[in-house]
Amino acid sequence: MAAHHNSTRRLEGHGSEERLIRLRSRFRAAAPRARLWPQARGRLGDLGRSLLIVYWLGCVVVIAVGVNRIYPDLWPRVQRVLPGPKVDQPFPSCRAAHAAGVYNIPIWSPGYTSEQDGDGDGKACEPPRGYRNF
Repeated sequence: MAAHHNSTRRLEGHGSEERLIRLRSRFRAAAPRARLWPQARGRLGDLGRSLLIVYWLGCVVVIAVGVNRIYPDLWPRVQRVLPGPKVDQPFPSCRAAHAAGVYNIPIWSPGYTSEQDGDGDGKACEPPRGYRNF
């Protein structure tokens, strides 16, 4: 029969009761430390969860900015795939579309007209340069 290392001895046979007592005392000694985490988690509560959410959102923003710098042509491709504003028919002019709060009408939308796409990039009625409130 192979000899067992001290840490892998069974709780049977000669001296098993002493080993069991030592094992129980080790668990009792570790038990108060194990109870600290739920208490600390309870004290943090909503504030801790909020901080964690802010942290992860910050991580997402940093990753998105990094990806945008590495692959600057990626965002225009993603915009072509994302659904545009719900427009059933073309506006008479881009001024009317802007007054209704509609910008960047994609080429696949029923509201798109090539006359309203000045630069030919597949988006009609784009906001004026520097305009950010859309």
